[in-house]
Parts: sequence; C-alpha cells; structure tokens
Amino acid sequence: MPNFYNRERKYVLSTNYKVMYSTLTHQENLSSINKKKLLLFKYCFWIRFYLLVRDPYTRLESFYKDKFINHPLSEEYDENYGWQHSQRIFFPYLDLKETDSFDHIKNTLISTKFSDFITMLPNVFLKDRHLVPQNHISRVRYRALTFHIQYRKILKVEDKDAISWLNKYLGVNTKVRYNTTEHVNDEIVWDSRSVEIVNQLYYEDFREYKYTMKSPA
Repeated sequence: MPNFYNRERKYVLSTNYKVMYSTLTHQENLSSINKKKLLLFKYCFWIRFYLLVRDPYTRLESFYKDKFINHPLSEEYDENYGWQHSQRIFFPYLDLKETDSFDHIKNTLISTKFSDFITMLPNVFLKDRHLVPQNHISRVRYRALTFHIQYRKILKVEDKDAISWLNKYLGVNTKVRYNTTEHVNDEIVWDSRSVEIVNQLYYEDFREYKYTMKSPA
C-alpha cells in the first residue's frame, strides 16, 4: 500500500488507492517509500505516522466512476493504452476476454450498472489494491515478517478540519487534484443488496474508522 515520507518534517503519511493517492504523488515534499524502509522507520522514535481514510461507500463510487466510466470514455483511452488490472479482474464476470475488441470491452464496462459492479465485488475485492479494505494497510508484510503500524492521527478526507490540519501541519497542498471523478455525472443508486454486500465486505473499515453504515432496509 502507498506510504509517503516527508524528510523535513519527519513523518510518514499512509493512504490507499482512491484516497487522495494521486494528490500525494504530486507533492514535491513527499517521497514514496517501500516496505523495507517503512519497517526501519517503525523503530525510529522521531518518525510520526499518519493515515488518510475515506468513507467506504464513496471510495467505491469513485472507483466505479473512474474504472467503468471515466477511463473507458477518455479521449486518451484506446486500444494502445491497454486495460488496467483493476478493470481486467472483472472480465470473467462480465463474459469478457482480453482478446475481445476494444470497443466491445469499452461498451460493456460503461453499460455495467453500479449495482452489478457491487455484486461482483465479493469475487475480486481482495485482488486489487484499489478495492482492498483500508484497514489492511496497518498490517504490513515484509518477507517473513508481519508488523503493525500505530498511527498518531487518522485523518478522514471528508473532514474539512482534518484536511486543513493536513495542509497546515503536514505541508500537503490539498488543492492539487488529479484523477478526480467529480465531473462524472452518472447517478449512483444504492439498493438494499448493494448496501448489504458492502457492509459485510468492509465492516472493519466502518468499525475501525467510525464511518456510519447505511441500513440495507
């Protein structure tokens, strides 16, 4: 999972894909670090650890708009670009093959309903880092070791005060925005079955980060 280090302020900021990841990759004062360095930093008492989290429902909405609508419809997205792993994992459940024509795959993706996307999730949510539950980031596997990260502060991206604190005290320019899906106007409808599936798959995220679960009724 993505972890970023600020050398000047001596902190590590961890996140997940679809949780301000693109914003962090474009910060001049942050550098991406691997698991080995993360393990070394864990035992440095002067290094502080912070975590960014996002409501599981809106994270999935963003993923759907990005991978099923935005990317396939982008002018830069063509047969030479290739399909991403986060899209290909759905192919078997959409009766698609990688050898199918670009237009066929594109049309299938953009015609997939949000509820159908959610129905496929139990089969794939652990196969791609865009979909893995966010709480997995605190348990890091490096070779034969598994270690836990204790975060000094957990910051919710929906919390304006948290974002202001991120900007003021960690020096992150939150106005830098890349790969957003706000312009995708497809209406998202959460039916009872979709809510039930997501509540079950991401229960630990709701519980650990204190997000309110929708009622499937």
